[in-house]
Amino acid sequence: MISYALFPTTIGECALAWSECGLTGVWFPEATPEATRVRIERRLSAATEADPPPKVAEAMARIAGLLETGRVDLADIDLDLDGIDGFERRVLEAARGIAPGATLTYGELATRPARWARPWPATASPSSSPATGCWPPAAASAAFPRPAAWKARRAC
Repeated sequence: MISYALFPTTIGECALAWSECGLTGVWFPEATPEATRVRIERRLSAATEADPPPKVAEAMARIAGLLETGRVDLADIDLDLDGIDGFERRVLEAARGIAPGATLTYGELATRPARWARPWPATASPSSSPATGCWPPAAASAAFPRPAAWKARRAC
């Protein structure tokens, strides 16, 4: 079962969705809290709004702190990665290794040694992704996975 809750931050009402295994999604504020709810329910039609369990409430507080200071480490927050595999999982794991407050380009992330196999044909240039124009092509979507595309949940 997927649940979600909105929480206050310095940029407005953000939201987290979670399962029994960990976080499954995060949303930045829409124009109104109701618009944020509509967006979540469009992506996760079976999700229900609920009070967050303690671990999720802690994650909310830490995300709010990150948005305020830019220096809070979120790497140890449990994520439900069910349905994310292969290249996208490796990109997400590498992105989670970026230190709080640091930045890394997609190209720098992709050049980290032995992180993943080439996700595009050997004849294609890294900048030739027709969908995004970024390198690696799936990096943008992997950093912020689409919960609606995730497969059925399995036990943690």
